[in-house]
Amino acid sequence: MQHHPPASALPRTAASRLRMNRRGFLARSGALAAVSVVPRHVLGGAGQVAPNDRLTFACIGMGSQGIQDLNAFLPFAEVQVVAVC
Repeated sequence: MQHHPPASALPRTAASRLRMNRRGFLARSGALAAVSVVPRHVLGGAGQVAPNDRLTFACIGMGSQGIQDLNAFLPFAEVQVVAVC
């Protein structure tokens, strides 16, 4: 019968320190998938405006001054018109 030393007495290799369990694998895979699926405009990629840098504009009860304001804001990529009433 062969005697095997306890696992704690075995030397730790680089591979054993990097061992990943199922939960860790799924968490890392999910995080990677989420980053690769997120559209560029959400993160503010090149040529895109990030959501925190965008002005959301809603026009309610617009008269002639409101129409002028709307026309002044429309050319800007940082402005998103969400409602006109």
